Order: sequence, then C-alpha cells, then structure tokens
Amino acid sequence: MRKQILVSIVLLAFALVSTVSAFGEIKFPYDGKLKVGYLGSITASYNDQFGIDQPAHMSLGFTKSPYTAPGTVFDAGRCIDGKEVVLYITAPDHRTYYSNVVGADGFNHADVSKVGEMYTVKFEDLPKTSKYYDNDLDDVIMNVTCIKDIIPIPEFPTMALPSALIVGLIGAVLFIQKSKEN
Repeated sequence: MRKQILVSIVLLAFALVSTVSAFGEIKFPYDGKLKVGYLGSITASYNDQFGIDQPAHMSLGFTKSPYTAPGTVFDAGRCIDGKEVVLYITAPDHRTYYSNVVGADGFNHADVSKVGEMYTVKFEDLPKTSKYYDNDLDDVIMNVTCIKDIIPIPEFPTMALPSALIVGLIGAVLFIQKSKEN
C-alpha cells in the first residue's frame, strides 16, 4: 500500500513537471507583450519561412535567404489572457505546419514544451512521405514568451491629496460646529 502511494506521488510529480510533447497549446494567463525568439535551424536544408499565425498572421523570417540570425527576438504584438498563440513554418514546397495541430499528412510536425513562462517550439519541415523525412523536430526552433503588463501603482500625492481633502473638510466642519457652540 505504501509503495503504491509513493509510486502514485512520483508519477503525479512527473506529470506535473514534464513538458508537453508534440503539438500543443501556447497560452498565457495574463495580458502583455508577446516576444518570439528565433533560436535557429539545426538540420534544415530548406529555406523555411517562419512566423506567428495567431493572434495575428505575421511572417518573422527565413532560415536561409534572406537569412534571419539565430538569437533574433521579435515583437510579435500582444498576448491576451487565455488566448492561444500559434506559430507556423512554411516549407519551400508551400506546406505549412502549425504548433497546435498535426500536419496535413496526419503526422506531428511540432514539439511544444514549456519551462516556467517560456514555450519552446521545434518544427519538422518535411512531410512524412518525403524520402528525406527524418522526424528530428529541429528544423526551425523558436521560443515564445509574454512580458506581463505592469499595473501602475498610484504615486503618493495621487492618494494623499484626496485623503488630505477629506480630513480637511472634516476638520473644517468640526471647527465650525465648535465655534457655533461658543
């Protein structure tokens, strides 16, 4: 019995800490600035276009020509609390693969993992039917993060002035009452 509980706890911990494998949702629990970082292309021999499909369709660059340097970070608009962010790649054969669904060939072409508040998305750019298909999921690699909006805190005078006005009015009323009594 005790062994089963320990095994259950270990499995639960693994499930909570492990990354999301294959395609998956990219969502942030707050509003903010959406940043997409291009980490590079390890084995792609094609010139893949990559970008963001949602919240708005935007091409970010290419793996070969015109070359996008690994480490480039793009301002990709805004992330909205609970709204899905979808990345894509388009291979030279005009096939497009998305981070949130299987490819048109019925196979997974994206691997989405999450560490903290950052997602890493790795893509495979060839269809399963290609003789060069290697299923290595490292042809285009991107990071996605959302920089949370800062909620402004009122400055001291902004809060102090109304408080001083209220205290002053109460003081004036008490002063007038006291002077009428005398």
